[in-house]
Amino acid sequence: MRVTNNMMTANLLYNVNKNLEYMSKRQDELATGKRIHKPSDDPVLASKILARRTDLSELEQYDKNTRDALGWLEVTEKALEDNGDIFQRIRELTVQAANGVNTAEETQKIKTEIENMRSQLVSNANTTFAGRYIFSGFETNEKLMNDDGTYNIDIDNYTKNNKPVVKYEVSVGESIDVMTNGLDIYGVLLESNSMHSIMPSPINNQGVAAEKSSMAANFSLTTTYAAGSLDFTIGGTPISIPTATLNGSATYPIKKEEVLDVYNTALGNNGTAYFNADNQLVVESALHGTANNIAFAGTGGYNPTPQNGVDKVEASLTGPTYGPSLTSEDQEFLRNNPVIIVVNGVSKKLTPAPGDPVTTLDEYATAINNRATLEFGADQVVIETNVTNDQLIIRTTSPAPVPPAEDEDIHIQADLTVDFPRSRTSQMMNDIDKLIGFLETGNNKEIGDMLDTIDTHMNNMLSLRADIGARVNRMEMITKKISSNNVSFTQLLSDAQDADMSEVIMKLKNAENVYKASLSTGARVIQPSLVDFLR
Repeated sequence: MRVTNNMMTANLLYNVNKNLEYMSKRQDELATGKRIHKPSDDPVLASKILARRTDLSELEQYDKNTRDALGWLEVTEKALEDNGDIFQRIRELTVQAANGVNTAEETQKIKTEIENMRSQLVSNANTTFAGRYIFSGFETNEKLMNDDGTYNIDIDNYTKNNKPVVKYEVSVGESIDVMTNGLDIYGVLLESNSMHSIMPSPINNQGVAAEKSSMAANFSLTTTYAAGSLDFTIGGTPISIPTATLNGSATYPIKKEEVLDVYNTALGNNGTAYFNADNQLVVESALHGTANNIAFAGTGGYNPTPQNGVDKVEASLTGPTYGPSLTSEDQEFLRNNPVIIVVNGVSKKLTPAPGDPVTTLDEYATAINNRATLEFGADQVVIETNVTNDQLIIRTTSPAPVPPAEDEDIHIQADLTVDFPRSRTSQMMNDIDKLIGFLETGNNKEIGDMLDTIDTHMNNMLSLRADIGARVNRMEMITKKISSNNVSFTQLLSDAQDADMSEVIMKLKNAENVYKASLSTGARVIQPSLVDFLR
């Protein structure tokens, strides 16, 4: 093969550039301390590095979340600790005030000190963390209490099915609730009103979901079946199973697929046949309810016991006898205060529309039913009275199924809760106000009787602090776990991306020698030509 000067020069330049490129890479590694600078350097290793960086980024966010959650819980615990100390002092003053030997001036001083501690309890109720009120439930931008000790938030939002939650995500698929509901601390004063006479509050009822009728038993694949021995009815409709194609023997058993084909063909739109996990042949009605019950009278080889269907039962609540006429006070209260109805987790507040008459319980039921239809939609909830119009009835309802289809709601268990607006007065503040009133009148017996009430509040505070303490302990364990994982993942990332500096220096020096050698070799290979002498 003829080798020209151009070929020698081209090969020389290619090899010199390759050596220069290799030396440049080693210089980059030495300058940055990293093995990988772009995915093409090592695609597999690059993907591992990106995964480790993602893991570390997630851990960093989880660490921030856990620290925020710990801060929230610690502020909550400190507020409850202060409340406990306040009640301890109130108890000491109550014992002192109840001994009957204090002068009027001394009793007045005790009263003044308790009034100041009442103000501090209100201040603690409005404790904030990072600009959010920690005891205000869903309304963390609103303080829990007004200065007079009444609730500032809309406490009607809080039903037993609707608890406030503030969660921090602290790991993959793991969240911690840091909320302590202020209503659980300060309580809500229960006041009797006309609504409680109409329907006890809160009250809950669950209905029954509809079920299909079915029958199941082992089906022999090696039996000869007599004509009619496998026949049954679904909802009174006769289902005839042709037995001639289902006869098998020990030598030639029939196949399950053949059995299902025969049964499903005979069932048509009336039901379905299949083999369950226990290898039993199951026949199930297509529709729900008792109207579709299965009746079986066959014998030999297949002897199932039919299970009757279940009709859907709506959730229903009935109040005590009241009315039928309503007093003017009742009418005013019912117009100005909503009834809170929760149907399958959906909560609505309902009040009569302006102009709707509510002089009787039946008129009130009609007015609220109209609002329920607007708020929930048709076929969701019905509000009515009994035949004598002196009992309020609230029930869920489902749309009538359109044959042959069924509404999907028919196999959902209905859940109904009825609640009414509660007093905006705190039970704790009301009890302290009672104590202050007894101190004002100097009623020593009533003052002494308040000790049990004070102890109740103190015990509640201790119980809540114990719950918070358990959550704090868990958060501290999670924090340690995150710290440990952070060290492990950082080491894995370092192993994947960090260069071995001693090795890089050695390779760089070697690359420099190779590069210099290639330049020296090039000077010998490229000899002067005639052109060099013609310049």
